[in-house]
Amino acid sequence: MDTKLHRPRRSRRRSASPESPTCVVRDRHYYLRVAEEFGAEQERRSLLTQEERMAEDGRKLQRRLEQDATITILLQPSPPIHMRRAHCRANECLTTNAMPRGDSPIMGDYRIALVSYNIEYFHISCLEKMIDLPSLAPSRFKLDTDGYRWNSGWPWAWGLMLRKWFQHSGRADLAKIAEYIDAYDTFKAEAKAFSVPHTEWQLTHLNHCTADRGSCGCPPEPEGPGSSPTLKDYKTGETKACSISEVLQHPYVEKLSTKIVAQGPLCPNFLVVPEQESKDTEPDDDDGSHSG
Repeated sequence: MDTKLHRPRRSRRRSASPESPTCVVRDRHYYLRVAEEFGAEQERRSLLTQEERMAEDGRKLQRRLEQDATITILLQPSPPIHMRRAHCRANECLTTNAMPRGDSPIMGDYRIALVSYNIEYFHISCLEKMIDLPSLAPSRFKLDTDGYRWNSGWPWAWGLMLRKWFQHSGRADLAKIAEYIDAYDTFKAEAKAFSVPHTEWQLTHLNHCTADRGSCGCPPEPEGPGSSPTLKDYKTGETKACSISEVLQHPYVEKLSTKIVAQGPLCPNFLVVPEQESKDTEPDDDDGSHSG
């Protein structure tokens, strides 16, 4: 038996050499240069006014939109208060910058979502200061019509003013639309008040009288409220677009919202718009809604 001790065979693989000093120096110079450039950029922006910084950020966002056609900007209703966790991504957000921790959830009734490979949320007032939202509607800036979990899976029902604002790129006379809504409400109230006496007249005259109308002694047929009002003359000129904030702050913003009619599991649901619009109004192919 061979009792001679054998040396372990040396591995031919070379051990890892330490990192090259030249590489370490090069990396150090790179990170120093990045830090210097970042500091210089921060100093440059600090000399600008807040409006100038927001305008600069807006130009960057506009370039993103031009370079990526898949980005969509959506107006969304905010979820219930206990579910409002989205934070504004604007660098110059006044609400966020005023908070001790530097962040604050968007607590307004509405918010804007910029949808690309991820979702970025903004206060409406912040994004308005950055880019021209009316010019982006309805091609890139749209009403969100997806269903919401907190709304039992149903999409949000948008009011008449917002739908027309998006349809016509902000060129909508809110006072004219408000007048139409008032006229519509009056018509519906008169129609409801008319239905009861007219039904009573039908039961009395048509079901019991055998004489011709007018010679039977029954009261005359009640007069109805007339024809339904028509929405018209509300579109403004090319240079008279109003802001989306102006619409959202209007007391009629949620009036005359769309209705979703559910027909059952075998039939598709369909959307009903309550307004009656004049045929003379210039039609638009895009109604400003978006469904993912």
